[in-house]
Parts: sequence; structure tokens; C-alpha cells
Amino acid sequence: MAKPAKPPTPQPNTSPQNHDTAKSPTSSTLLSTSAQGATFLILLQLGSRLLTFGVNQVLLRYLSPEHLGISAQLDLYLITVLYFARESLRVALQRQGRSEGGERKEEEEKKKKKKKKKGRTGGDPPPLKGPIDADTPAGEIQTVVNLSYFSIYLGVPLAFLLGHLYARAASPQVLQMPYFRESLDLYGVAIVFELLTEPAFVVVQHKMLYTTRAMVESVATVVRCVVTCTMAVLAGVAREDAGVLPFAIGHWAYASALFFMYYWRVWGVSVEGGFSLISMSIDSK
Repeated sequence: MAKPAKPPTPQPNTSPQNHDTAKSPTSSTLLSTSAQGATFLILLQLGSRLLTFGVNQVLLRYLSPEHLGISAQLDLYLITVLYFARESLRVALQRQGRSEGGERKEEEEKKKKKKKKKGRTGGDPPPLKGPIDADTPAGEIQTVVNLSYFSIYLGVPLAFLLGHLYARAASPQVLQMPYFRESLDLYGVAIVFELLTEPAFVVVQHKMLYTTRAMVESVATVVRCVVTCTMAVLAGVAREDAGVLPFAIGHWAYASALFFMYYWRVWGVSVEGGFSLISMSIDSK
């Protein structure tokens, strides 16, 4: 008598659809992070525009239209230098993604946990020595940091050049305005400070720390508005013509706040991630 046939053993599904399903949590996490970041940035821009509008309404009571016109020219000088120095490089660095997204993040998280455990028993992690391996997550971020220094190398000479050309081409009425030279110099210093924040900024963008960016830029915007209004009101109360000096001091305060807060927030990230905010050599074998 023939034995009944055994039912076939079910085989595990190894189709590409199964692999896509396994990767879906990472994709959904990236998507939610990007959406959250876009929300933060939109709210940041909206709040900045509303705050700037309110500040301008206050300044109109203490400054003449000539002062506002010259401040607009100085703003154009600042925006021009920053645009040509960093915008194209920012776009290029944002397109440089991770080579192995999910695995890189897992390895990075494991390294962070190990360093935290070591930090509890043996103190802070040791300082970086020698070149960084380009195939590691730290090497990828260090590459982005090194490239960001091109903005500084290009922007600082460009700021001095355009500032000199603007001073020579300005009309006698502009040159005779009180504190014009000092204001132009402060705008140049503000440009340098903003360019020096690029290494920290690209780390924030690369690691999608949108909350950090929104917090830092919001605080810096509030500092600029408060300082500008305070200087303009004090000059108006003292009945002294300060020219465009309140705007220059406000932009310098904004750039200084960006510089110190970005490095304050990103320094710990660089220590945990095993990379440096200073340009370092990379070992690409």
C-alpha cells in the first residue's frame, strides 16, 4: 500500500519584495525626519519674516529713509559675498549621501554606545590622532567638513575685495554718513564669522539635525533684532546720528551668535562621532 505524500514544506520568501519590506522602517524614518526638518525650517522662515517686519516698523520711527537705503546696500554686499562663497558648495555637499545608509547608521550608533560606556568608566574619549579612514562614517563626515573650508578660503578674500570696491564706488553722500567706515568694517567681520560656521553647519545638514539648526538660527535672529532695535532707540533718545551703525552691530551680533552656538551644539557630536570640525587628513585606501 502506497504511503500518502507529505505536504510540501513552506519555504521562506526571499523575493525582492521581502527585502524592500525589511528596509521600509529606515526609509520611513528618513522620510519622517525630512518632513519634520522641513516643518522646522518653514516655521523658522515665517517667524524670521514676522520678527523682521516688526523690527522695521520700530526702526522707521528712529531712522531716516537714507539710513534704510544704505543699510539695504550693505545687506546686498553681505548677501552677495555669502551667496558666491557658500551656496553652490552647500548644494553639492547635500547631494553627497551615505554609501550604505542603514548599515552606516547602525555602526555609528554602536560606536556611540561603546564610547558612552567607556566615558562612564575611563573618562572622555581620546583625541583624534592621525588620518581618519575614509570608509568609515566618521571619514564620510570629515570629508564634508574638509570641503566646507573652501567657502572660507573663497569668501574671506571676496569680502575684502567687494568691500573695497563698494567703498570706492559709493557716492560722497554715503561716505560722509556718520560711522559709515566702521559699519562697513563690521559687515565684513560679520561675513567672516558666518563663513567660519560652515564646518558646523554642514555637519548639522549631513546628520539631519534640523532641530539644532532651527534653534540656533532662531536665537541668532532674535539677538540681531534686539541688538539692532536697542542701538537705534538709544541713539534716538540721545539725539545722535548713528547712521547705519545699529544695523552693522546687529549683523555682527547675529553672526557671533551663529558661530558660538553652532560650535557649542556640534562639538559634542563631533567627539562622539569620531571626527573633527577642523580640517584633517583622510586615509583613502
